[in-house]
Amino acid sequence: MIAKKFLGLLLLVTSAGCDFRTPLALQPEGKIEREWVGLWRRTTKDAADKEERLLVLPLAEDAYLVVYPAGEPGAMFGQAVPVRWGERMLTQIRWVGTGEGRLPEDDRVYQLAEGALEGNRLKVRLINPDVVGRAVTTPEELRRALDEHAADPRLWREPLMFDRLPE
Repeated sequence: MIAKKFLGLLLLVTSAGCDFRTPLALQPEGKIEREWVGLWRRTTKDAADKEERLLVLPLAEDAYLVVYPAGEPGAMFGQAVPVRWGERMLTQIRWVGTGEGRLPEDDRVYQLAEGALEGNRLKVRLINPDVVGRAVTTPEELRRALDEHAADPRLWREPLMFDRLPE
């Protein structure tokens, strides 16, 4: 089983809203990984056991288009770029709207994620804004807040597991 650091992905909204008002970085800080491009699926653990799909497409050599949950009328569209936090490469997602043409209702449009690819399975962890604090307003404040909570086991939400769909 080969695990690679997550350089380019997303992604994902696990709750109704996004997490931060500010990006961690103002520009991408790396190149996309072509192995993240594709259609992924997961089964939710709620009572409905519903399948959700994640679509990742290349926008540029340093950005992805992310759609989640892909195929749903209310799917969210975002741009995901690699960013650095210390020695880690994270993915910064900026959600821009939905498949129904709705725009974000407030200025909390950013999320930060890290993950690992193990064969055809993608493990994604999102930064927990309840630990870091949602009130940060600048990239510097967000970076300081992440640094302050780096050792906190609650820094990351529960991992999301996605399986690659065959082409």
